[in-house]
Amino acid sequence: MKFQTPLPLKPGDKVAIVSPSSGMPFLFPWVYKQGLNRIKEIFKLIPVEFPTAPAKVQNISLKILKLAQKTLTKLFQTPLLKASLRQ
Repeated sequence: MKFQTPLPLKPGDKVAIVSPSSGMPFLFPWVYKQGLNRIKEIFKLIPVEFPTAPAKVQNISLKILKLAQKTLTKLFQTPLLKASLRQ
């Protein structure tokens, strides 16, 4: 497998927002929202939130994690999603 350097992000690119296990966005929603606002306002990117991003850590089930994994894998196979940001 040959490593490919990703292209730089540009305004309007979509980025995945995932938090697979920490639950921190649920515990500190103002920090999470501030991060989303900065992604939008400063970097001019479009955040695509996955179900696990704002989820309470106790509510994150294996089913949700598998769904997020499948969706993320699928999105990386398309040119629509340019990056993944993890909490």
